[in-house]
Amino acid sequence: MTIVYLLYIFGTDGCWDVGAHFFVSSEDSDTISEALKIVRRFALHWKPRYFLQDQSNVEENSIKLAFPGLKNGETIFCTVHLLRTWMNKIYDVNTRKKMIQAM
Repeated sequence: MTIVYLLYIFGTDGCWDVGAHFFVSSEDSDTISEALKIVRRFALHWKPRYFLQDQSNVEENSIKLAFPGLKNGETIFCTVHLLRTWMNKIYDVNTRKKMIQAM
């Protein structure tokens, strides 16, 4: 199985564009962090401020390995993935309604 990752950049024109992409055959922290390090070699002046990621420990660990200076809080989880996880884990209907209302 091949997994595709897209790295978007926020351009000076105020738009999001694909800055890079990579394919990996194994979705583990070491593999993904190596791919991120390779992308960094092509963009020597790239200093990312934030990462928006799926709710994945693998991705979070990969980012920390590839960008050790990145502070906590600069990795942001996608709310769509968070909501999906909550909906799968919250079985009580009233609690689920409160969570949806809060979002």
